[in-house]
Amino acid sequence: MTDEVGKICLDQTLRNALGIPFGLFPALKPELPLFLFPASRTCSATLRLFVASVFGLRFLAARSAPAAVADIEKGYVRIPDDLLSVIGALPADDVVVERPIAVGGPKLTAFRIISEKLSTAIASKGFLDDRRDRSGSGELAPPAKSSLLDRFRTASPPAHLPLNLRYPRTKDLLYDYRTFADAGLIEPEVAKSLAALEVTETDVPSIFMDRDARTKGINPDRPTDAADYLTPFMVRRSILSAGARDSLGTAFAVTISLIQFPLIFVANKAGISVCQWIAGVTVALVISLALMIARLRQQI
Repeated sequence: MTDEVGKICLDQTLRNALGIPFGLFPALKPELPLFLFPASRTCSATLRLFVASVFGLRFLAARSAPAAVADIEKGYVRIPDDLLSVIGALPADDVVVERPIAVGGPKLTAFRIISEKLSTAIASKGFLDDRRDRSGSGELAPPAKSSLLDRFRTASPPAHLPLNLRYPRTKDLLYDYRTFADAGLIEPEVAKSLAALEVTETDVPSIFMDRDARTKGINPDRPTDAADYLTPFMVRRSILSAGARDSLGTAFAVTISLIQFPLIFVANKAGISVCQWIAGVTVALVISLALMIARLRQQI
């Protein structure tokens, strides 16, 4: 927040998630209107977030996209592998995806943050290239000239949705300077000059989820609240999943500690009481937990 009342500063991640082009700011006539609303979490979600912060927490902003046909109803989300390393996760780990949904009356002045835990699968380069090839600007292209034989083969128009509408190119939809010119925020001539520069705006990455994950928690009376191609999500790793993956090393450390502990008493030809056993197990668990926290935090 700035010192001046009514103004706010945004970092690049939030700016991209909101779809605000960087080149827009020097040409703005009035300030760009933004709205801030409260968003609450449940007590259990707040507790889970606190525990996750102890083990190391990093959020990644990503834009939702429909899952591939082969991924439908499988319960996982496709994420590029380089993004998994950013949040300290591995393929097949669980991640938590969350976003705010509107609650209350029709004015939509309050929101609740909902989360969904999903398993991960890699969005390979081939998968991303295929989506990129199928994507379009969201506008129907004019019909191309075709030969008589082509027109004969396609005597009737296709009944399915055109691919450029099914897989729209979010950059063209979000970072269109004409939209800001129509809203009176910049002059039409400035919008044309900015568009002519053809500067590629860096958008937040896409993750590919099933419809159930994109519609979770919405009010049935407001189906338009479902996530679409423009809806940003925040993604983080699941600490339970990361801890389970790291449990092999933890179990090894605990086992070694429990083996070494009675050997000390055997070497001294002394017996081991129940209290000493409990103390030894407790120390081993505390040390192993501390090592696990250190390893998981080091990944972030």
